[in-house]
Amino acid sequence: MTKRLCKRPFVYFANIRILASSQGFTLAEMVIILAIITFISAILLAAFPGFNESATMYRSQQELALNIRKAQNTALSVAQVSIIDTANGNAVRNIIPTYVGLHFDNASPTQYFVYAQNPSQNCANQDCRIGDIITFARGITFLQPYPFVGSNGSQPAMIDILFSAPQADVTLSPNGGNSITSYAISLKSPSLNITKTVTVWLSGQIALN
Repeated sequence: MTKRLCKRPFVYFANIRILASSQGFTLAEMVIILAIITFISAILLAAFPGFNESATMYRSQQELALNIRKAQNTALSVAQVSIIDTANGNAVRNIIPTYVGLHFDNASPTQYFVYAQNPSQNCANQDCRIGDIITFARGITFLQPYPFVGSNGSQPAMIDILFSAPQADVTLSPNGGNSITSYAISLKSPSLNITKTVTVWLSGQIALN
């Protein structure tokens, strides 16, 4: 009995025609799909100009809170820290701090730094910096980081958040002669009306808003 081969690209089964082989996307089709995805993504990013700035604000707030917490933990550890002595040609040396603090200056609202104090080891005021000066990204600035006005109606030019060793008790300086229980350090974006706040309480609590 002679069998005849079927040359059609289909297989018949129960009157249902099934394609014998299938094909994937061609290179041209893949390129077109990627071009469409790229075009749509560009439109979405252009429609939301504050996306990157919002993300930067969030990171800056988290970093500030983390540096405050690190200063607190350094005061608790009662261990030597490496400092940069800005009063003596930026010499690097080790001290055991009696205070660890963060310094904010209204003259430089885009940055702040962490420092250690121990007058017996020639580290007074803010001369012994821990690490580099920290600069906020994308032009973010801090607003007046204190909830008070001095007796003459003006705001102080500089403020400090200090943690004493070894208990890490909090000192907010200056306090304007008032019973200040917290500092709220607000960060502001340069072009959008976005504000995020890090609040430090005398109890040692750090809150983000």
